[in-house]
Amino acid sequence: MSEDSEVPGDASGQEPDQPIAALAELEQDISPTFFNVVRKKIHRRTAAAQVVSFSWSVPKMIFFELADIFTRLLMLAGKRKGRSL
Repeated sequence: MSEDSEVPGDASGQEPDQPIAALAELEQDISPTFFNVVRKKIHRRTAAAQVVSFSWSVPKMIFFELADIFTRLLMLAGKRKGRSL
């Protein structure tokens, strides 16, 4: 390899961080409808993710609440039996 090796495809001599002039001329403004479409897609995915996480956590919460109610009922029934005898 030679000491003055250049980056392949960099025949213009521009810095690698500089934008290409031909591509800068092709730049167009983004329409508001495009932003709205992208925003709606993001909101849909976020809502779907929240529904999925909620559907995974709710059955577990219901199970623990029912187990708590059942144990409290058993403790209450045990106290009542002890008092009536």
